[in-house]
Amino acid sequence: MAFTEKEIEEFVKENRKLIEKLMEIQKSGATDAAAAGRKAAHDAKDEVEKAKKKADDFAKQTIGLLSDPEVQRHFMAMGMEFIAGMSVLMSKAPIPDSFKNMASTAGTSWQGEACARNGNCGAAQKMTKVDIVTKPAPKKAAASGQKKSTAKPKTASKKGKTDAGTASE
Repeated sequence: MAFTEKEIEEFVKENRKLIEKLMEIQKSGATDAAAAGRKAAHDAKDEVEKAKKKADDFAKQTIGLLSDPEVQRHFMAMGMEFIAGMSVLMSKAPIPDSFKNMASTAGTSWQGEACARNGNCGAAQKMTKVDIVTKPAPKKAAASGQKKSTAKPKTASKKGKTDAGTASE
C-alpha cells in the first residue's frame, strides 16, 4: 500500500508531536542501553582484574611452596629413593642380563651426580628397619600385694628443682 507525498505530509503534520515523542523515546532508550552496556563492561573489567589478582597470588604461593628448600630436599630424596627402588626392581626382574647391567650402571651414575648436588644424599644409608607390631604385647599387671602409689611423680623444672623438692635430694 503506497502513500503519496501529500498523504505523508498530512500524516506528519497531524502526528508531529507523537512522532517527535517516539523519536525522543527511541533516542533515550538507545542512550540508556549504551550506558548500561558501558557499566556492564566496566563491572566485568573489575571482576576480571580481581580474578587476575587472585590467580597471580595463587601462582606466587604455589611457586613459593614448591621452591622452598626444605620441600626441594624432600622431593630430591624421594626421587633418589624412587630411582634406587626401580634399579633394584630391574636387577630382580626376569629380564636379560644386558638390561640389568644397564639399570645398574644408570643407578650408580645418577647417585653420584645427585649426591654431588644434594646435602640430603645419605638418606638411603641412614634408613633404619622399623618393626611394625600389629598386636601390642599385653601390659603386665601390678603384683596383687602391692598398692598403687598416689604420690605425685617427681618432674624437673626449669630451675633444676623437682616438684617434690630440690634436685640434690
